[in-house]
Amino acid sequence: WNDPDMLMVGMNGLNLQMCQTHFTMWCMLNAPLMLGLDLRRIKKGDEIYKIIANSNVIALNQDSLGIQSKRIFTSYKPSDGKKISPDKDYITDCNRIDVLAKPLSDGCLALSFINLSQEKKNEEISVNLELMKKFLGNRVPEKFYCAETFCVKNLWTGDECIVSGGCFSINEIEACGNVTVKISPKTL
Repeated sequence: WNDPDMLMVGMNGLNLQMCQTHFTMWCMLNAPLMLGLDLRRIKKGDEIYKIIANSNVIALNQDSLGIQSKRIFTSYKPSDGKKISPDKDYITDCNRIDVLAKPLSDGCLALSFINLSQEKKNEEISVNLELMKKFLGNRVPEKFYCAETFCVKNLWTGDECIVSGGCFSINEIEACGNVTVKISPKTL
């Protein structure tokens, strides 16, 4: 299991958006959720509590399939024009959006769009089933390929929508923010 060290959620130097994204990344990676903050400072219902007690996001971390997410897309474009592979190249330029994909034991997938930049991004970022298949291989549940529509649930806001065609996208994302969704295929 990955162990990128303790969570810094709620510690000095991180705003709420950073804390939420940090927590999401640990959950997408199946990393141990060891909090490094003084829990005596947290009150039930406050903003930090809402992050560390988000059962939808924690479920990603605790999924019995135990497969960590994989980066399937990055908006990073090298200035030298060289082609990169998002699952193999380590990228140090943080002015980008990455997309992580994680198969789940209930036959669903989680996607996390993560803005590593200090600036809000207003650009469309899309991933589709072909891209997921390229990087996840046979870990993309079979029922995704016969589905005509998908239920997409935002795990931070609780908002749900129906998407057709197997293309999943965002149009904006806050600085250091994330949009993390659970995708459930709907078959006829």
